[in-house]
Amino acid sequence: MMTNLSSNLLILKGINTLNTLIDIKKELITKVYLVENSKNHRIKNIKKKLIEHDINFEELDRQSLNLKSSYEKNQGVLTFIKKQSFLGFKEFKYFLERDSDNNLILILDSITDPRNMGSCLRSAHASGVDAVLINQNGSAKINEHVYEASVGSIFNLKIFIVPNLTNCINLLKNNNFWITGLDLDSSQSLYEIDFNDKVALVLGSEHEGISKIVYSSCDYIAQIPMKTNIDSLNVSVAAGIALFEINRQRNKLTN
Repeated sequence: MMTNLSSNLLILKGINTLNTLIDIKKELITKVYLVENSKNHRIKNIKKKLIEHDINFEELDRQSLNLKSSYEKNQGVLTFIKKQSFLGFKEFKYFLERDSDNNLILILDSITDPRNMGSCLRSAHASGVDAVLINQNGSAKINEHVYEASVGSIFNLKIFIVPNLTNCINLLKNNNFWITGLDLDSSQSLYEIDFNDKVALVLGSEHEGISKIVYSSCDYIAQIPMKTNIDSLNVSVAAGIALFEINRQRNKLTN
């Protein structure tokens, strides 16, 4: 039977996630379970690391470990963590006022699939996004699946969960950001837009796209040109393409 879990805890699986947690957010870890007598050198190394950092862990046989969660494919590692606190609108306002060097923001407007959200966060981290905005209502709850799909990136990002994206967009505009939304039906190509100024990129929900009020706040609406008549790209794939196009343009300018 699976362990009863407090509403304030999450169970994460896998070695990479635990490694990232130890390096960046070890204060979130409450308990680690490892499969006993493992010959896997990565588990042996993680055990040494847990000892070095004085983190509470226990070794269990495979069956007992699997009963601790619904994850059967867990790489022999389960990590119980306290739910992470995220920032809000007031903190976002201060964030913009405090540091004028921030120049790339990702806005996720009602992404409802937690794995898509996690993958978007992974692309955001990989591309050097300075902050991520997520609307409080209408978005997926940040659960184990978001953490898993982000592959540790969630611990490396400034994430603001806000009640009103439009208010945040107005703040961004007041701080010289240009807002670009992605929409399949746009007549303008992503590759026609100059991204060398401060940019906030908006991605909408998997089925509905960008909400009307956020859409109307964008300076540009762009589409990713495709060679075939496929209906659409997965939102996390679109995020990766667009964010790295922004990087490509900026790297070209500086090289």
